[in-house]
Amino acid sequence: FGAEVFSVDLLGILALREISLLLTAIMVAGRSGSAITAELGSMQMREEIDALRVMGMDPINVLILPRILALLIVLPLLSFIAALATLAGGMMMLWLYSSITPDAFIARLHDAIDMSSFLSGLYKSPFMALIIGLIACA
Repeated sequence: FGAEVFSVDLLGILALREISLLLTAIMVAGRSGSAITAELGSMQMREEIDALRVMGMDPINVLILPRILALLIVLPLLSFIAALATLAGGMMMLWLYSSITPDAFIARLHDAIDMSSFLSGLYKSPFMALIIGLIACA
């Protein structure tokens, strides 16, 4: 229909606001969330958490808080890397299938997105990290 050039706009906005963040959060939840749950569950089974309480340490400060802080730091960084990878993959596919050159892609992408598109995805990532961490630690 002659609207192939608008696929750059769609890809830029969709990648930066939703898709890269969502796929990153799903992968982190599947990999790290399940690892956190399994580790804390095995520590509970071996009574290591009770041993921490006996030693006068708070298990929440020792076991849960560092994991949630790590997720809060790492998930935005991973979302940024995923957004760049999504844009690079989209640029390659549009170059191969729609003959939109990388120079035209970058020029059109620069016109299509602004800082609010980029920041809206990054604003969501700490909240997703918090949800992943809290559910995994519960």
